[in-house]
Amino acid sequence: MPIAQDHLRPAPGALLAHLHHPRPWHRGSLHDDGPRRPLTADQRRAWLARAHLERRAGRLTALHVEVGRALLKRLGEDGQCDPSHATLAADAGCAERTVGRALKALRELGLLAWQQRLVCRPWKGGGKGAVRAEQTSNAYALLLPTGPLAAPVLRAARCRLDCGGQAGRETHSKMIPRRLPPFDPAVKKALQEIATARAVRFQREWTAKRAEQWDRSGRAGPS
Repeated sequence: MPIAQDHLRPAPGALLAHLHHPRPWHRGSLHDDGPRRPLTADQRRAWLARAHLERRAGRLTALHVEVGRALLKRLGEDGQCDPSHATLAADAGCAERTVGRALKALRELGLLAWQQRLVCRPWKGGGKGAVRAEQTSNAYALLLPTGPLAAPVLRAARCRLDCGGQAGRETHSKMIPRRLPPFDPAVKKALQEIATARAVRFQREWTAKRAEQWDRSGRAGPS
């Protein structure tokens, strides 16, 4: 007589609940202080200089560099650096979403690493002596890349053409490439002729004006 296997099968949804973390925002978080990486004064200057070079190369924005400067400001002598996004936003003068994008950009360039952290705090709803794990600020470590600086990012210039300034009738943005087509020789020759004619006309007007001034000064002199 075969044995029923229904009681060995997992309940519907049990396998899905097992694969997914009960609190996804806690995944990868640790109950410790996180990395501590102190930097000397020269290393701080080198880190900020590398951030400015990445900005000139087009991989960081000005606000991203300001967020990096705020991280240096919050970096302790023992390497502790765990400010919240709100603190970094207040120091850099930007929004918290901008801080999040800046941190990701710095991490992609190898300038930053962080560890998510958890802290245990009393839980009133769990009874006497109960505690619960809560997410706290990340622990950041500022890194000095050893590799060479990558090639700068070339971006096309964006030009927006409007139709008469009327709302709702403006044209779509057009991407103008940096490499312009070769200059037409006929147009160049015409522009040179116009510039020459203007120079000749200006010289004639200036000569006539000076002659008139000399004539007036001669008439106003003593007889």
